[in-house]
Amino acid sequence: KTVRDEAKLLLVEVYKWIGKQTLMPMIQNVKPIQLQELQTEFDKLDLNGADKPRQTRFLRSQLSVKQKQENVAASGGGGGAAASAGVDEAEAEAQEELDPLEMLEATNIIDRLPKDFFEKIESKQWKERKEVLDDVLTRL
Repeated sequence: KTVRDEAKLLLVEVYKWIGKQTLMPMIQNVKPIQLQELQTEFDKLDLNGADKPRQTRFLRSQLSVKQKQENVAASGGGGGAAASAGVDEAEAEAQEELDPLEMLEATNIIDRLPKDFFEKIESKQWKERKEVLDDVLTRL
């Protein structure tokens, strides 16, 4: 039970960061009852308010972003609140437009195909087609 609860908390945190469109295809194989529990947890979240994820650790290349966040938090004035609201809106738009396929690195798979791939894939014998597809699967 504790493992299931911790896994649910992990998925809720992942949901906060990457959104529903990216997470749902990854958890399609979850049991319907567990999926329903996760959906109720997702519905409880207020991603524009208190539940919005905030980055707390930064890479060296991101130090300028960290300093901007600290400056906005330190100013705390009316202009700072408006600036942080603008940043929050931009981050929300970027999160909504996130496509999971864009996270993958582009690779050229044509070079990895066997030399006789196109001949065998069009073969009339299904065994040859299956063999070439199995070969492609192991190469990719």
